[in-house]
Amino acid sequence: MVELESARLRSNPAYELRAWNQLGAQAAVLPSSVGSGRPFGALVPRNGARVPARAVPSDIALLFLALKEPGPLPDGVLSGATAEIRRCLECLLLDEVLELATEEGFLTGASACKHLGLELSLSGGNRLSRLSRRGLEYAAALQIGDVSQLAHKLYWFNHAPPPRGMPRLRTAAETLAFLGLEQPSNMPSAVVRHWSVGSYGETWLTFSSRLHRGAAGLPTCKLYFSPVTKCLPAVFGEVAEALGRSGASQFKLGIGLAGLLRPDKLIAYFSDREHLLAAIGALASRFHGLEVHGVPFTAEAAADGLLSWGIDPKGESRWGISWRHWITSFLAATILAARTDQGGSVDPVAFALTRLRLEGVDPQNFEPTAKWTGRPS
Repeated sequence: MVELESARLRSNPAYELRAWNQLGAQAAVLPSSVGSGRPFGALVPRNGARVPARAVPSDIALLFLALKEPGPLPDGVLSGATAEIRRCLECLLLDEVLELATEEGFLTGASACKHLGLELSLSGGNRLSRLSRRGLEYAAALQIGDVSQLAHKLYWFNHAPPPRGMPRLRTAAETLAFLGLEQPSNMPSAVVRHWSVGSYGETWLTFSSRLHRGAAGLPTCKLYFSPVTKCLPAVFGEVAEALGRSGASQFKLGIGLAGLLRPDKLIAYFSDREHLLAAIGALASRFHGLEVHGVPFTAEAAADGLLSWGIDPKGESRWGISWRHWITSFLAATILAARTDQGGSVDPVAFALTRLRLEGVDPQNFEPTAKWTGRPS
């Protein structure tokens, strides 16, 4: 494994560094996941180079300028423990910001993987991790060159087809009727006792706790409950009861047939992992053996994949998007980066999961680890 702190590095000549006020129409960039300090600007591709524009904080901008001429890591530019500095350099190399001098010349991106000792070989895993890898293999085989379009395909992977005989639900009222809740008098006592019912646009039915509120500013732990759609009416009251007793601040259910056929059809929100784990325990014991749909790109919480979890990112660097939007966008970008790598020696799925691990997400089970910046302390 290369000692990066003493290796010969250089800035990728495919990039040009610009301050924010110099960007103009190029202000739409990928957020930086490394470095610290105040925002500086962005790295933008030179002369149509096939690299994405990337936002950079001041310390990474300084490092980029200092390595215009090849050399070792300059003293004092990156701060922190040795392991964190190495992680930062690995991210910058895999993201094609820096290049590494090797016997084969200067390498970056997927081509640099083998020199960094980062190559993954994943197999097995639980039900949801295998499902997620199938989704990545599907995305890698698509002839799509746009990150947002590929991320969209990943996000909707494992959306179920309409089952035969299923009513063509469209509205919130029709969805409530499907659950047997079309009249207030039909509401299970657990729903009336624990929840206020509303809606979020035409996409979600929302059930807000009468007792618990999410703590403002904290990363949001979320629990996915994913049975096949036909099972929902029979178990909905029990689910509402278990979530109400375990401290969920809210849960939501997809509206209409499209919402109920998505894998993440029912999502509950918690302000901390203690309450999340309590809900997992309560639901797992009640619904073991229920027919599973399964949410890809989430961390499996029960052996059969019925329950899984994630943590919504927070902060300016992650734009406040949901866990699955963040992870599918991230994986789509890295798949495309590996596909366009000139060396062509790295499998795009393996490269995407390698880069995901550097973000603090376990690529074996898609679980955010303690190193992930969105995880609550």
